[in-house]
Amino acid sequence: MRPAKGCNTTIISATLLAIFFLAQMVENSTRFPSSTTTTTTTMLPENVSELLQNKDIQSTWQKHFLNVCLQPGRPKGLNNLTCFCRQLGYEKILVEVLSRQPVVLRIPQFVSDEILNKIAQKVRTSREVKSQGVEGFVYSEGHMGRRADGLWMTHNEEEVRALYRRIQAVLTLNPAMGEDFLVLRYAPFGHYAPHYDHLDPMPPSYDDGWFAYFGNRLATALLLVDTAERGGSTVFPNLGLNIVPEKGDLLLWMNADSNDRREQNALHAACPVVVGEKIAVSLWIRGNFQNTLKCARTHPGYEPEELVRRNVRKAAEVWPEERPTIPRWVFED
Repeated sequence: MRPAKGCNTTIISATLLAIFFLAQMVENSTRFPSSTTTTTTTMLPENVSELLQNKDIQSTWQKHFLNVCLQPGRPKGLNNLTCFCRQLGYEKILVEVLSRQPVVLRIPQFVSDEILNKIAQKVRTSREVKSQGVEGFVYSEGHMGRRADGLWMTHNEEEVRALYRRIQAVLTLNPAMGEDFLVLRYAPFGHYAPHYDHLDPMPPSYDDGWFAYFGNRLATALLLVDTAERGGSTVFPNLGLNIVPEKGDLLLWMNADSNDRREQNALHAACPVVVGEKIAVSLWIRGNFQNTLKCARTHPGYEPEELVRRNVRKAAEVWPEERPTIPRWVFED
């Protein structure tokens, strides 16, 4: 039987379409680095002795915490760890579950190199960059628990606008209830000693309205803009977890459960940089007004799969929500 008129064109189009989809599948399958791949950023044993000669590190790090920075550890509950995917058009978004309590996620290649380069250029050239210590906390003899240079950027600034919309498109957490972005650059010996992002209760005299209206820091999103040649990994000492991320990875972890109780295992740190430079962007997302966030029925923690949208949207299709203004009644007695 002869094919109907136009069938040859249809067959050719279908063949080309099939080839296109296969190419996309191959690209996506090689897009994400394996979580078990070791990189050159791991510290060496001799680095610990060298780093402990630095007065800031010596005064703010305990040696057993610093030892967690040596190599990617075997996190507790490894058998329960998984990964899952979300689809955005032809793009697969891989989500690695590094811990379930508290939830710690890694999303490889979260944004494009173009976005990363814009952010790196900003923090390397801006006159607004200054030393970023830990506000409201002084270590012994004035030593710095965080040694890094950086600057704060609003959600709508050109260099981070696309990052903000990407977070809004992929996560169920509402980034509009987050603080401004903090872009940090860590030079050699730059570090952030073990700490919690979940804040201690603030007296009204110290609170600028953020704590009372937006709540505590429920979650932290950390984008790795550039990685050091050695050192600079992110560790969760109580979990035995050392994350050696790649450039462009987004780390997300929960600082508290659905009852706003601090997750004790959310203690984390930025390991000292030994060689090179590390650049990262932090977004602390507050707990109030998270209307689409779901928690588990059987326990107060969050489920990893509920923190990433099931129907991921394109960033261009997301209307960027703005942070509401703190009402005047918050400041009244």
